[in-house]
Formats: sequence, C-alpha cells, structure tokens
Amino acid sequence: MSTPDGWDLTGKKAVISADRRGWTKFFSSALAEAGADVAIIGSENSDMEEAGNKASGYGRKVITQTTNLMSKTSIDKSIQSINDDFGTIDILVNNAKVNFGKRFEEVTESEFDNLMDFNLKSMFLTCQSVGRTMLKNKRGHIVNMT
Repeated sequence: MSTPDGWDLTGKKAVISADRRGWTKFFSSALAEAGADVAIIGSENSDMEEAGNKASGYGRKVITQTTNLMSKTSIDKSIQSINDDFGTIDILVNNAKVNFGKRFEEVTESEFDNLMDFNLKSMFLTCQSVGRTMLKNKRGHIVNMT
C-alpha cells in the first residue's frame, strides 16, 4: 500500500476503535503508513493486538488499550491516557461495530436491540470523549463507520 500525494499524516495522532473483522488492521496500517501515530481501543477479543503489531511495522508509535466501549468511564479513561501519551488527538476512526452473524429474517428483536445499543452507544461515547479533546485543540477529524 502506498500513500497517495496529499495524504501525508506525519505527526498526526489517530485513535481507532477496534472490531473483529479485520478492518482495524487495514485502518491502523493505512494511517501508520501515512505517518500517523496510532492508538487502538477495544475489547480483548477484538483484532486490536494483531492490528497494532501490523501497524508497528511502519515505524510509528502504536498503543493498544483494552477498553469497554459501552462504558463512558472506560472510554474517557482510555482517551485521557492516550491524549496524555500523544499530547493530542487529531483523528478518530470509529470502526467498532457488531453485526448479526446470521440471516436478517432470523434476527430476534432482542438481538437487534443489542446490536443497535452497542453500535450507536459506543460510537456516541467515543465521539463525545475524543470530541472534547478536539474542541480544546480547535481541530480534528472524525470518521464513523457503520
């Protein structure tokens, strides 16, 4: 993968919320290759560690931090720690999401509620926490994946 002209992220600091389907590896590697330092937050059973190891191959600083993405307290603690370590946060990629894992017509109302609760709440809480840092710095970019 090569970085297109105009996409140099040297010196930028990015946070990615991890999933379980391989997208975290793609995003973290792309950001690191473009020059950004990368922090990956997510559950222990996400692809966070594998993604972090791959992104480290680009010579950028990489942090992985186990975070409960359904807990405001856990997210705020992780984001504060990352901000303290990096000095700022310039980019957030909200990538954490769950899917049904079965045919749509077989999904129960309870399963739908759980999916919506995780996908929306984790995105909201992460945007809110990182957004506070970006507002203080008067800059930043957020990408929400659905």
